[in-house]
Amino acid sequence: MEGDDERTSRRANLGRIVASALALLVHLPNRAGVRRQKRKRQKKDLPAREELNYTFPLPPGAFINLSNINGPVFIETADTHIAEVQTIRSALQRRDLDQQPLIVELTENGLSIRGERQLLNSSRRNGVRHRVTVKLPRQVELSVDRVNGMLDVREIGGSALLKNINGGANVRLGQAVGSLEIIRVNGGVQIALGQPQDGGIKIHRINGVVELHFVGEPNAELEVEEFRGDINSVIPLVAKGRMGNSRLHARMGSGGPLISIHCINGGVRLRQDEQSI
Repeated sequence: MEGDDERTSRRANLGRIVASALALLVHLPNRAGVRRQKRKRQKKDLPAREELNYTFPLPPGAFINLSNINGPVFIETADTHIAEVQTIRSALQRRDLDQQPLIVELTENGLSIRGERQLLNSSRRNGVRHRVTVKLPRQVELSVDRVNGMLDVREIGGSALLKNINGGANVRLGQAVGSLEIIRVNGGVQIALGQPQDGGIKIHRINGVVELHFVGEPNAELEVEEFRGDINSVIPLVAKGRMGNSRLHARMGSGGPLISIHCINGGVRLRQDEQSI
């Protein structure tokens, strides 16, 4: 009987140990999540860090070029004739910052912000990270090429060409006449716009879901071809011609400028909002 009591006691102790371990495991994910969030915030900037701020006068219609940015880019506009630029670079060592500059300068027809092209192919060990924030006059022409991070563009009024974006794109268009081209994006694309303008919209080669949020009732021609996923629209579409498994030509409202969406590895969402996203 004494041996049975010992075995019973050992089982009880083992049960308490297992229960304690399970309780600990239940709490670990939350603590680990907090630590991950903290590490994520810390990873935004590496130990060696440089922040620079610039202001430039720009006339309406100026050409703005951003290229070879290894990190997120945030662009907003206002009723102003002044461009405000903030660049933050960080690296493991100061010498990496010295060897891999981010150039911000006025050009003959506008403003250029660019890194070195080979930087985007650098190893994580010695690469320089960027964060670029730009405030521009609303009526500008914008070109963004090769961004290794999220691209956020707010209330651009002129034409915009956005290509080679690794991290998704969020774009809000103004009401001025202009065209929008978004080409080769690894990540979702979200666009908020009013009535499409004469220049139309081209969204090609996107690895992710494409969402268009219209403020009001749009009048446009829609062309969706070569896509994987579904088309989900709360906006009435009038089909034109023969529809296929990966092809849709349709009219929205009374028709108008062309919205061309081609080569999409993901679905297409068409929404109607009271106000822009």
